[in-house]
Amino acid sequence: QAEEDQTVVQLVSFYVVRYKNEYLTYKRTKRLPESRLHGYYSLVFGGHLNEDDFAPLFNNTDPDQVFGYIIRELREELRVKPDPVVSFRGLLYDDSREVSRQHLGIVYDVRLHSRDYEIGERGFLMDPKFETIDEIMRRSDDFENWSVLIAKEELCRTNESY
Repeated sequence: QAEEDQTVVQLVSFYVVRYKNEYLTYKRTKRLPESRLHGYYSLVFGGHLNEDDFAPLFNNTDPDQVFGYIIRELREELRVKPDPVVSFRGLLYDDSREVSRQHLGIVYDVRLHSRDYEIGERGFLMDPKFETIDEIMRRSDDFENWSVLIAKEELCRTNESY
């Protein structure tokens, strides 16, 4: 119901997964529920957060409270060992497109210890691969807008310009 109601903003978890200077990307398949994003590439993993995902008085910036929830949600999308280094990055809201107007992203950086991973939701994500920010930006028309915004911010963080 919330997807069809333009007045409702939904919380989504966004995980920017990286190994050294490369970011894990994938293509969204038609099996994913959000049809407005079918066929687009993404550099964010994650999904909708539901009321039961949060304990009462949950503070999403307190590492002592957040880590268990974050790892559980991330493991639905991606399996990696050992546990990655996860840190809160910020919030992402973009009102430039209908689909993004309806979602507020809670963004986390996920740093892997190796390039080894396994996709958790087989059939929903295809063509996973590690790419540099420059490679992502060269193909920015293939990516959904959240990924492009994060990639541009990442360029600013590294003092590069695009």
